[in-house]
Amino acid sequence: MGFEATSRRLSGPFGDEQIAGSFIQRFFIFPLFAIILFTSLKKNWLLDLIIFSIIILSAIGILLSGNRVPFILFSVMLIVFFFYQPEIRRTLFYTIILFFLSFFYFLNSNINLKAHYIGVIVESNKITNYIKLKIAGKSLLGLKSSYIKEIESGVLTWQENKIFGGGIKSFHINCRNINPDKWTLDGGVNCNQHPHNYYLETASALGVSGLLIFLMLIASIVITACREILFLKKDSKIKKLIFPFLLLFIIEIFPLKTTGSLFTTGNATFLFIIIAFVVSLTEYKLKENSYE
Repeated sequence: MGFEATSRRLSGPFGDEQIAGSFIQRFFIFPLFAIILFTSLKKNWLLDLIIFSIIILSAIGILLSGNRVPFILFSVMLIVFFFYQPEIRRTLFYTIILFFLSFFYFLNSNINLKAHYIGVIVESNKITNYIKLKIAGKSLLGLKSSYIKEIESGVLTWQENKIFGGGIKSFHINCRNINPDKWTLDGGVNCNQHPHNYYLETASALGVSGLLIFLMLIASIVITACREILFLKKDSKIKKLIFPFLLLFIIEIFPLKTTGSLFTTGNATFLFIIIAFVVSLTEYKLKENSYE
């Protein structure tokens, strides 16, 4: 469509924002479940072809976008679908097999692409090492990673105001006020508008007290929705409606991923819309049960 690549990534219409893969990973679930829930198509070759096409086109888009974490989360979502949707399990099985075969083919046919995705393992090892050193209170000098730098910046900013935080949208201000003597990584801190993680941002903005409230809110939503899904009838439409939104919510709040700001970006808009659907559908079923 005329959109040029940037390094190993294809951002498409998003330009300088490398979020095409994340966009696909978040929204491919809606046409997929819409077809399953709301069409009059019976289980036949046409339904299988449509489901297959949606998943494969989405998978290729995420793969070529170069967004690694969305690619991993997309793979996890497919596996969850396989176990949760028995009526399309056969189609999903062949689709998943083709998906991973295509992935390994692309990986082995393009050196740059292979290096890019193998980098996930390298960065994961670095972050694991960082956590071990941080817990042990050992020196972090020598660790070089942009991800670790963002994590450490979030931790140091939180330590400036541990209980109540520095205030919403204050990260970039408080981060710049960190005493250089506290820097533990080569190159100091990375004071962007936010630390690219919901939990670190909440801790730095609202402190431990705000983080605990945030965690309790998440736990309440997930536990209530999961309880409703487990105890609803197998063929309940409400159950099938809750599931995709709950899955997206759990994927979105996964702690070991980079995110936008919880208070300012489009990521927050998406997250709160998903929360609204999960809570409203869950409450709808609870009220329905109470009338019975």
